[in-house]
Amino acid sequence: MFVSANPGWRSSANAYEDAFRRQSLAANREFCSDFFSVFRREVGGNGWWSRALLLAHLVKVGAPAPGQPTVVPRQRWAWAQTNGVASGIGNVDLIPFHSSGDKFGTLQGANINPAQQMLLNMATATLDMVLHLRPAPELTFVGSALGAPLTDGLCENLNMMPRDTPKEDVGDPLWGQLHGWVHPDTGAKVMTFPQQVFAGFAAVNLPRGFMLPLAARLRAFIDEPVG
Repeated sequence: MFVSANPGWRSSANAYEDAFRRQSLAANREFCSDFFSVFRREVGGNGWWSRALLLAHLVKVGAPAPGQPTVVPRQRWAWAQTNGVASGIGNVDLIPFHSSGDKFGTLQGANINPAQQMLLNMATATLDMVLHLRPAPELTFVGSALGAPLTDGLCENLNMMPRDTPKEDVGDPLWGQLHGWVHPDTGAKVMTFPQQVFAGFAAVNLPRGFMLPLAARLRAFIDEPVG
């Protein structure tokens, strides 16, 4: 399960999505229940989701054999479309905004106004809902410079248990930023990473080929015993 704090906004793409979902309740349900097919058909390609599907494919299917390339965008979407809901991939917005100026950073301090507190309450309730989904996602992942620290705070407020950083990652300037959490009642797992993993500029700000070691760490956390 991918959790987004602010997945961005584009006038054309969001207009297509909004127009289709407003047609009818049935259209809205189709959009949500068969997302990967309907989004591709009605809205078109999407770089954020293309990169998210690459990470999901690496986590669930594994890394390609030595010398073989990773799956290309068209293959990633086809993989998700073929499996539908059974692909086990989903996305929830902590706060249902798609914008470039909502200033999520202002939700992380002590001096927030009532409107900001309302957004923080909404984010907390949304994360709490995700953590109580049945069946629970194997992993809820937040890869966002603003969303990760916000989620860390929410996990702490929800009395989730922090997991120790693996020894090999302690002190590492990149992988030491990964934070794992486990819900004491449901066993739900959350991993946060304060990097714009799915942004178009991720290839510039993160090491070349970072998706492979990131996927391996997410898989290891999924397979780690809860107790």
